Amino acid sequence: MISLVVFLSSTTFAIFASSMQDIRKIDILVPGPFLDATLFQKFASNGAMIEGKPMNETDKMPPALLVSQFSTLNNKTTRQVVFTAQTFFNATAENLFENYAIPVYHTPSVDLLANKSYSPPTFLVEQKFGDKSSNEGYFILSPIIDRLYRNMTISIDGFPTLSKDAIGIKQIKATFDIDGRDVGFSFGISHKIPPEFQIPPPKSFNSSLFLNIDYLGKVSVKSNTNNIEANFSDSRYFHSSPTITLITTKSLNAKKLQDGCPVISAGVFDEQTKKWKKVVATREELLDSLDICAYNLYPGHYSKFAVGGVVPPIQF
Repeated sequence: MISLVVFLSSTTFAIFASSMQDIRKIDILVPGPFLDATLFQKFASNGAMIEGKPMNETDKMPPALLVSQFSTLNNKTTRQVVFTAQTFFNATAENLFENYAIPVYHTPSVDLLANKSYSPPTFLVEQKFGDKSSNEGYFILSPIIDRLYRNMTISIDGFPTLSKDAIGIKQIKATFDIDGRDVGFSFGISHKIPPEFQIPPPKSFNSSLFLNIDYLGKVSVKSNTNNIEANFSDSRYFHSSPTITLITTKSLNAKKLQDGCPVISAGVFDEQTKKWKKVVATREELLDSLDICAYNLYPGHYSKFAVGGVVPPIQF
């Protein structure tokens, strides 16, 4: 199967295809913005790097992709900016986007989004903890997306691999049921639940992954209504449940399924009741490889999640 990639100019959107059906089968590379002097100064002060090399003033931001569901494109383009300047684990999305000068990416027209996932580049910031603990953690940030269209699908990749025998995130994908402006997402990942959050550990499994999703932006929940502050903890913002795809090794310390993969459980923390609610983790065999096992979570909305291997006794 041959994959065709189309490059969109930052000023010209020109695609040569015989029909819209042809366009839907093409993967589109959308160039990112250039670093202006102000943005470069902020990036340099935070130690911005691509492929292990400091960014320079002439660098352009990594591209976004519109990925067709029909494609098998194996994109080799480096699409992550890594900042060497750390930040505290409890930084809000608003603080992160301001302090690291995360740029705005312009969304292509709604016609080009049909049957495609919008895959933006990501920005990685390492977390630091007040007690200098060994808890390993990162923030993965999307760019600021200037337009979020109803029925638009956003796929976030580029999550770091945590320590051996831990549970990691492969992808977070969601289709939205709202329109939005200047929307950005922060995905905070760590091994342990930081005690400063005052969140009790789940009782039914040994948590080895904590995911804290934050966001910013304005949205219009209904057509022709004024924009309000985004609240992606509301399941009504989504066309269907977001999908969080997880991976781990068969050697994870947990009960085993018949195929040798660990029994994984997950929970979403209810901020009102201060209790965990179970989220079902289903196997995703198509993404397995060698000693790696994959799972999907369907949590309904964005929030705080814990994931881990199930060990007896079970008492959720």
